[in-house]
Amino acid sequence: MGALAGQHGQLQDGKRVLLLYSYTPSFPTSRLIHEGVRSVLDSPKLTLDEAFMDSRAQLDDEGRQRYRAWLAYKLSHSPPYDAVIAADDAAFELARDESTLFASTPVVFMGVNNARAAMEASGSPGITGIIEHVSIAETLAMARKLQPRLKRLLVISDGSRGGRNDLYSLERIPQRAGDPEREVLSLETMRWQELAARLEGLGKDDAVLLLAAFSDRDGVRKNFAESLELIVGHATAPIYHLWAHGIGQGLLGGYVMSHREHGAEAARRVLRIFAGEPAQHIPVLAASPNLPMVDQDRMTHFGLSASALPPGTHLINEQVSLFARHPLQSALGIGLLASLLALSAALAMNNAQKRRHVERLDREQALLRSLLDASPDLIFFKDS
Repeated sequence: MGALAGQHGQLQDGKRVLLLYSYTPSFPTSRLIHEGVRSVLDSPKLTLDEAFMDSRAQLDDEGRQRYRAWLAYKLSHSPPYDAVIAADDAAFELARDESTLFASTPVVFMGVNNARAAMEASGSPGITGIIEHVSIAETLAMARKLQPRLKRLLVISDGSRGGRNDLYSLERIPQRAGDPEREVLSLETMRWQELAARLEGLGKDDAVLLLAAFSDRDGVRKNFAESLELIVGHATAPIYHLWAHGIGQGLLGGYVMSHREHGAEAARRVLRIFAGEPAQHIPVLAASPNLPMVDQDRMTHFGLSASALPPGTHLINEQVSLFARHPLQSALGIGLLASLLALSAALAMNNAQKRRHVERLDREQALLRSLLDASPDLIFFKDS
């Protein structure tokens, strides 16, 4: 393990990597991606620069061209990079289409929803990456098991690239007999206030699937925390999600993907490139190792049975006993308590024996006194 770590360190020494995000530093996945990348590209001798596109604010071609011009200026005044990690669709499209920006620099993409475009890029010179596979079908199956009487699924989406792609993926899943009716609440055609009103009054036979909610029909934008507050504050039914962020903050859960693991896998591919493997020879990874995750507080709130959860479900806010959280300390505490109880019992038995002994002496003294009191007085005469 030490030799492997040393080899990885040598591969990184003196290298420069650009991590290009599609969104902003405050976007909930940005920190997770950074942590994943840094868990692999961990050498202090490697330079990791980060740039944020804020693509949700680029509402037209002019905005995109302005960002491209700024990035081109930045790159022209910086030493060349040895690899670029493009996170999410907007960054991937920029790195793929604007070849003059990065010239022959290898590009590793991650978190890309547009599977078709990603697979078309597979084998292209200098490009490899990981497709963001969202587990919509698995999450729908989870919802049906947790809510056997589920009749209606309200799907929240917006006009963002990711929202449209995820909605398209959902619509490709055929509805079978017994599946809940799907109703799309699209912020492309709704205002925030209309969405809030629509979420109120939902019943036990309803559920919500949150795909994307960042901008409404009037262009009023909210960050994830703001939209989450509005949705959770008005929805009266369980809310399912395809990503880990938000679970534990009002969302029930789902089969979620890990942006931290995607970042780590992208970084591992960068190491393979540094080791001399051409990027185009590294196959695009099409499947994400998504896992079930739910918030136990929300389960309890809606009266859902944990026995219906898939095996291996990760529980947020799990109600773990004190012994399970601190087994060693609990065992020592129990042992100490048992010792104190045993000592207390021994002292109590000793005190009881002493009381019985004192009581017996008292009875014997009383008997002796009564015998003496009943005896005639004796008079002794002494010769003088």
